[in-house]
Amino acid sequence: MRIVHINDCAFVGASLVRQLRDKGHDIEHITRSRSIFSKTFGIAWRILRTRDADIYHAHYALQDAYFTRILKRLDVLHCHGSDVRWRINGAWGWIVRSNLRHARKVLVSTPDLLNRALEYNSTAEYLPNPVDTEFFKPKAFHHECCHKPRALYFILSYEQLPSELESALAGAGFVLDKVAGRPFRFEEMPNVLSQYDLFIGCFTIDAFTKTCLEAMSCGLSTITYKDKGNLRARVNDLVDAKTRLEEGRKNREYIVKCHDAGRVAERLLRIYEDLL
Repeated sequence: MRIVHINDCAFVGASLVRQLRDKGHDIEHITRSRSIFSKTFGIAWRILRTRDADIYHAHYALQDAYFTRILKRLDVLHCHGSDVRWRINGAWGWIVRSNLRHARKVLVSTPDLLNRALEYNSTAEYLPNPVDTEFFKPKAFHHECCHKPRALYFILSYEQLPSELESALAGAGFVLDKVAGRPFRFEEMPNVLSQYDLFIGCFTIDAFTKTCLEAMSCGLSTITYKDKGNLRARVNDLVDAKTRLEEGRKNREYIVKCHDAGRVAERLLRIYEDLL
């Protein structure tokens, strides 16, 4: 099967492409930068030049999918979050809505996106974000060391870390690192995550971020949107190293069962086959 993936988002496309190539499929992956030329004329020209494919799979529901639709064929539109949550109501929302309506198949990367996508396309389906469980895996368990537990939070543009949580972590003796921007390369993330005991996810969106899933795969315990009504109690529970260790093991088991990249790719192949 010849498949063209257009664009990427949080390395979801790259992870799927790697798995599909390993399974023997002919995959072309067209990516772009954030420069004005690359994400407009550049990506359009690269899409136009691709050889004919059995499946065209575009990531994110803005211009990449639009150019795929008008220059080739939009077989799979893969929505990744802000396109369906917020962009759909913005100045360029007409592109998002049009792409959703005209795609042969719509995939959403988190369950909270599904109902909105179904309003525009009855084929919409949740495909779990893929995690490379061999790349993101536990390296060491900090409970064996005598140190203050460390928590990691990536600052998000659409929310603020709850002050109640921050004060609870400080009161419980956690060292909290708040990281802005994108200071780490993707290849560095397993080593970065292995330095922490707890990952703080998002709270304004009812979904795990891709980085949160990767942290869970590394065996970290987490505080996420599921805990937003019970933050202090969660922190108090996670002061205990054995509790963190047990939660980390359960998180790892969940990721292997539900988000392993190989399993997600197998499911994606069945979707492709249904389209052919």
